[in-house]
Amino acid sequence: MFTWLALGCLAACASEPYYFWEKQGVSQAKTRDVLGFCRQDVGADRLAKAQAEKLVGYCMRSKGFVLKQGYR
Repeated sequence: MFTWLALGCLAACASEPYYFWEKQGVSQAKTRDVLGFCRQDVGADRLAKAQAEKLVGYCMRSKGFVLKQGYR
């Protein structure tokens, strides 16, 4: 029993978090379209990564999306 618990904890710790945008009732394809629009709108390719992420985040949240975290 302890072995399975330890292995479960080890697997959970080894999981890498990832982030994704979500809005209820919106498909993944539409979400990708909106994300692409926001990246283009703020000129993300011409900005430092941190600044681009911040501005894209503002854009996505203004459109009703929420940034969520998942684990692989």
